[in-house]
Amino acid sequence: MKSTFFGLIAAFFAISAAGEAQARLSLPKAGVNPVRVVINNADASTVARLKASQDAINTARDTVGAYKKAGDKEATKAAVKDLRSKQRERDKFVRKTISGSDDLKAALQAEVKAARVAAAKKRATVRKDVGSRIAAAATADQQASLEANKTAIGGVIANLRAARKGGASKEDTQDLRKELAGLQKSQKQVVGEILKANETLSAALKSEAKGRAREARRSVKGQGKNRRNVRQRRAAKKS
Repeated sequence: MKSTFFGLIAAFFAISAAGEAQARLSLPKAGVNPVRVVINNADASTVARLKASQDAINTARDTVGAYKKAGDKEATKAAVKDLRSKQRERDKFVRKTISGSDDLKAALQAEVKAARVAAAKKRATVRKDVGSRIAAAATADQQASLEANKTAIGGVIANLRAARKGGASKEDTQDLRKELAGLQKSQKQVVGEILKANETLSAALKSEAKGRAREARRSVKGQGKNRRNVRQRRAAKKS
């Protein structure tokens, strides 16, 4: 079921503009479908109301498509406005429903956590595949450099984690962070040399990266319509 408000949770609760103790649920924008969470876990009357709202949205979306196909710009503009209005009402209802139910909040949090784990595994798989292909295209000396840098980077990261766990401040770990940055730069240079000498591999990796970026953009298409959430995030950053 398509929607315009899926994604990572920016802030599960956002403080209201009036500064009151009330909170406004911020719906996830990718990888999780809050509508499905409500439909799968809410009572029958709530589910029926939400399904009716979704049916109205689907009808409005079809209307937009029909006007676009007919080339009627004014009618398309009005239809889009109607579609956005219906989507906002649906989002408002979903947000209010989840906010008022601990069970629904728990279900949403569980789906968000599962989506994050799945996304992390997917990124790790991509990194491993890319790394293997780059290593396979490298010379013996380049492979040795890659492996040495990888081992050194792992050691520094372990030391950083141990230092932070021990209560070290950012200033205390400055030398370790500089060392890590230097090793990462060295690794990047080696990878750059390998790709420069293997244009076919370089082109393939760039094409795949663009494809993943397109997929990511599609998954959050329309999230900019949720202007209130955008304003809240900006305000939170400034404060």
